Amino acid sequence: METSIMLIFGGLLVIAAIFINGIFITTRGETVIAPDGSKRDQNAMIFYPVYKFLMKETTPESVEYRGDQLQQLYRRLTRAQPSLMAVGRPKPSVEESSLLFETEDDRKLWEPYVRDYLEGKDIKAKFFPTQIFFYHEYTRYVFPAIVRKPTLGCIRCMPSFWGTLFFWPVMIKLLGFTWWLVPGWILFCFSLSYLCTLLYKKAS
Repeated sequence: METSIMLIFGGLLVIAAIFINGIFITTRGETVIAPDGSKRDQNAMIFYPVYKFLMKETTPESVEYRGDQLQQLYRRLTRAQPSLMAVGRPKPSVEESSLLFETEDDRKLWEPYVRDYLEGKDIKAKFFPTQIFFYHEYTRYVFPAIVRKPTLGCIRCMPSFWGTLFFWPVMIKLLGFTWWLVPGWILFCFSLSYLCTLLYKKAS
């Protein structure tokens, strides 16, 4: 009996891992912006539209630099642009959420240096007459991560969803429900996550 259970467990692991890798691979692709501004899918597999739907983005969340984080950013900025600290050059006061200048002309003297420093970084800036605010934009999605990742978004996470769909119907059909299946299900999902990742790396 124990041997049969182990064979069923191992066979189910292999079948589920192959299936999940197939689902993952057939939902991959990328969307690029064409010269005319339109969006075009490239290298898109058959189920890529389903993946795009689940990964649909909404308005980004903007989080301002404040307090100690702003102080640290200011120090990095002035180290990278030492001419900002030259004698006679106006210097802002570092407030709770912005750099505050005495005049608009003072702020304008800093603006090109700030823009140069932020080039290629994930940090953005908003310029006001006598203030500069810094912020970071975080991607937000229509569907939460608990929906996106286990269904199609992550090869390591998908076994928690797809593995459950494989494990319970088969085990209950063959063995009926017993409480020892609960830790068996947890072990199955962890093992499946490892196997799926291993197979995907081998196939890539």
